[in-house]
Amino acid sequence: MTKELAIKHLLNDENIFPVYEATQSVPKQPGLYAIFIRKPKKLPDQFNKLLTLQNTKLIYVGKASIDLHKRLIKQDLKHQGPSTFFRSIGAVLGYRPPFGSLRNSRNKNNYKFSREDTKKIITWIGTNLCVSWYEVDNPETIEPNIIKFLKPAMNLKYNPSALTELYQLRSECKKIACSNK
Repeated sequence: MTKELAIKHLLNDENIFPVYEATQSVPKQPGLYAIFIRKPKKLPDQFNKLLTLQNTKLIYVGKASIDLHKRLIKQDLKHQGPSTFFRSIGAVLGYRPPFGSLRNSRNKNNYKFSREDTKKIITWIGTNLCVSWYEVDNPETIEPNIIKFLKPAMNLKYNPSALTELYQLRSECKKIACSNK
């Protein structure tokens, strides 16, 4: 299985589905997935400009070592578990976690948004995003190279063009969640 074959499949328009369709179709198998935005102008300027410059609507690439449905649908799109993508998209959209919500937690990275804000983010995701997936065993072996090659705007790890703005937004959210206010 090559990086090129996975990229070709993930970026093929015939394999990209609206979130509501994907929730019924994504398999419970290991694999890779890609998240796209329908209209880049729905994102703040610095993200919209990057997508325009790259001539893409791809915003994130991820892996599911065990279960694509659980990782992509339940965690990343519906936030029924920790999700780097969900934290990033929420921060980019201007949402912030409740002050001090991580103060007593061991893991100071997995901030969450309020229940009301989480619902708003999930609704926004359902309206504005599409996804594709590619079943493959051991997706972790090619995911880093795919991210390095495609440089999706919401990927920080492995991305040589990671946006400083995204680092700053996530850092701000962590700081709020760990604060004493």
